[in-house]
Amino acid sequence: MLFGPAVSTTDGHLINRDAAVDHVRQAELGLKYRKKGMHVTLTGFWARTAEQNYEATRQVFIDREYRASGLELDGAYSVGPFNMTGGATWTDAKIVSDALNRGLVGNPPRRQARLSSRRRRRSIGTASRSARTWSARPAAMRRTATS
Repeated sequence: MLFGPAVSTTDGHLINRDAAVDHVRQAELGLKYRKKGMHVTLTGFWARTAEQNYEATRQVFIDREYRASGLELDGAYSVGPFNMTGGATWTDAKIVSDALNRGLVGNPPRRQARLSSRRRRRSIGTASRSARTWSARPAAMRRTATS
């Protein structure tokens, strides 16, 4: 925002007060299940947000709105001193409007994984035995917003 059109280049005051905050509208709904050392959480989510920013690495201004929805699954199982946790998140995110580059509308945002997961196994009193995280996007979904 410091280098964008919302800030005066002469004295640094904010020209457009709406640019000071990126608003987010969101909703979540979830279920939890627990029984004998096991718990599972399933959460559905929806969000819509606007962003006005300057990306210094590519030296481009951003003025767009995004929509994202998806599911998140988390779980854990414990027996004696052993514990295993894991989770996965599926996200469907799209650019719904772009004031500076309308050709990006309909594309997924940059650096937004479609599917990500994590898992960890450990014994109580010891360091983590295994921790992995990965993200994937099918080849057809790899188009990204690059302005």
